[in-house]
Amino acid sequence: MKGKTVKRIILTLCLLLSDLASAEDRKPLELDVSGELIIDKQGAVLDYKINAPLEPPVKQLVDTAVRKWRFEPVLRGGVPVNAKSLMYLSLTAMPVDAGYQLKVDRVRFGGTRILATHPILPRYPLEAVRARVNAEVIVALRIDGDGKVVDAVAVRSRLLNAKGPEKLQAALRKRFEQASVIATKSWTYQAAEAGDVPETTVLLPVSYCVGEGCQTRTGEWRVADATNPAHPVPWLPADKQQFDTDGLRDGQMIAVDNAIKLQAPVVVVGRQL
Repeated sequence: MKGKTVKRIILTLCLLLSDLASAEDRKPLELDVSGELIIDKQGAVLDYKINAPLEPPVKQLVDTAVRKWRFEPVLRGGVPVNAKSLMYLSLTAMPVDAGYQLKVDRVRFGGTRILATHPILPRYPLEAVRARVNAEVIVALRIDGDGKVVDAVAVRSRLLNAKGPEKLQAALRKRFEQASVIATKSWTYQAAEAGDVPETTVLLPVSYCVGEGCQTRTGEWRVADATNPAHPVPWLPADKQQFDTDGLRDGQMIAVDNAIKLQAPVVVVGRQL
């Protein structure tokens, strides 16, 4: 039996038997879901797809939420057009006495820039390899109209399985951040298309994994946890310094100035499991 199937069965059993334990004894769960979205010229959802299998109650919740979304029309040369975007959803299952309360917690939309060349991968810090420490770093990249990365900075990082004094962990986080910035500065993306913002800032997760304790893959539940505070991006104004990067996974790039914009906040739909 494959690992994903086993995990889905375990999750289902946990949900069915959750009334045997009080809400205080259970932790919140989070689920990252990725997919693609197409909106029409008026900003309504024309079609969408999810890239991972979901349990029927979760699938129904996602469908109910997505179908209600309305976007600002995307313009190309001043004319409304159909538009396509990657999307990343985070779902939360909060423990309640009768089981779990499920809701769509947040949604982000991917940028339009695609890597034009095979990227140079970041160098894994040697001391982290020896200690078998894994990490996740969120890097902000400033990409010009030609697709060149003109600046990069680490805005958030966390160690997944580190032990020891906080001073040592802070030093390791810094090494991971430096390695991520050095590598991503050399990357090249496709040039901006007509109607796109010539220069864009994107947020990109960089993952480091050796041995066990790696990041949770998209479509798998994980225990909710916190990360260290974000660092500011020096080239952005103060009103652009709020970053919703929790739950982003390797390869899920989002644009700060994305053309895909919801007219209203995400519709949160609750469902009892």
